[in-house]
Amino acid sequence: MTDRKTAVQSAAQQTADEMTLADLLLFVWRAKYYVFFGAMVGLVLAVLYIGVTVPQYKATMLIAPADRKGGPDVKALLPDNSSFAIQYLVNSIGPQDSNDFVRLLNIMTAPSVAKILLEDPKIQAGLKQRGGLPFLTGDAPDTAAALSAYLDKMIDIQPIGNSALRKITYFHPDRTFAAYMLARAHFIADNLIRSDIMRMTEKRLAYLRQASRTAEHPDHRRALTSLLMEQEHILMILNMDEPFAATIAEPPMAGAEPDRPRKALVYTIFLLVGAFFGALLYRGRTSK
Repeated sequence: MTDRKTAVQSAAQQTADEMTLADLLLFVWRAKYYVFFGAMVGLVLAVLYIGVTVPQYKATMLIAPADRKGGPDVKALLPDNSSFAIQYLVNSIGPQDSNDFVRLLNIMTAPSVAKILLEDPKIQAGLKQRGGLPFLTGDAPDTAAALSAYLDKMIDIQPIGNSALRKITYFHPDRTFAAYMLARAHFIADNLIRSDIMRMTEKRLAYLRQASRTAEHPDHRRALTSLLMEQEHILMILNMDEPFAATIAEPPMAGAEPDRPRKALVYTIFLLVGAFFGALLYRGRTSK
């Protein structure tokens, strides 16, 4: 019986200690001078933070898979009785738009792209300008690995709804450089993929030409000729002066006003934090 009475008293005491909304409003009213003072200190700190922070512009670019349609259908050139192996081979070397596009999205921030970017004097000069707090920025990346880590952190790739479009953003204190960085990263990544595909295509062409000269069966020669035409079509596309893996749907461009720091958000956070510490100071003084 005594234990039950003690438990009831403990629960009642705990309920009494809990602060209701009315108690909270009354506490804030009593601590209004401390809360106001803390909010003003927070406002001053927010002004100082914005004053010393290097503003950054956001460059945005939209890309989509390159349209390489319009080429001949290799399957239509094969005889009706072509073997399953030949049909499978033809299907496997079909359009690789989606694969090349996904590859480009993943290598834009890779060391292979970063290594070529570092050879550009404009990139080296722009990387020395860093946003945020000056004493927390550190040195500019001067190796492919360091630049790759920097790009992986600063470049953001987001899908646009359910479409194949991708929105790529990059922040930098120089709005012109921000747009230039995105354009160069896309150009280099696209050219790396183009070079790899061209090298493989040339090897396939050399093999198919040799095989077509030695093939004796008419059906085999016809199939090899069809495959040879397809590889020549791919080589023709590779030699065109246009994006191979991803086309630019919207060129990179930065806004006229800095996007970081967000002044409204900074002011709000500093004001609330300052008011909170002001209330803590009042509670600490009145609880003694």
